[in-house]
Amino acid sequence: MGWRRSSTTSSAAFAARLYCDGRLFLGADKGETSVSTIGNILWLIFVGIWLAITFVVAGIVMFLLIITIPFGIQAFKLAGFALWPFGRHVEYTDRVASPLHVIGNILWIIFGGLWLAALCVIGGLILCITIIGIPFGIQAFKMIPIALLPFGAEIVADRPMPAAA
Repeated sequence: MGWRRSSTTSSAAFAARLYCDGRLFLGADKGETSVSTIGNILWLIFVGIWLAITFVVAGIVMFLLIITIPFGIQAFKLAGFALWPFGRHVEYTDRVASPLHVIGNILWIIFGGLWLAALCVIGGLILCITIIGIPFGIQAFKMIPIALLPFGAEIVADRPMPAAA
């Protein structure tokens, strides 16, 4: 942390410095700012909880058969991203090119990935109708890659918060 707290610094002054640095809010040490926290809370209330419930139910259904357990794990990954998308994005690792991930992604696209991606596009377009909904539409568009190809994808923070000098 860039600001050192001395014994003469009051806690209010210390909190003010943290606020100015943008690190006072929950999750700010992971690159999340107050704006993304507010966006995540609004997303959770209006969109995220319903998407997450859908993905969790689909994941539980996929866990009924042993062969579909990896698909259930991907559905739970989608549920986690659907709950709190602001401040995070999808990155693909080198594992995405492994034969099992390729086969898994092909099966995912055939049996539901295209529908999920189409729903993300439609939902994003609907959310972008109003100015207030544009940030939420962008979050819906950010879900398209992982809805299409979840195997080999990782959800990571957008950027680390720079330390104050």
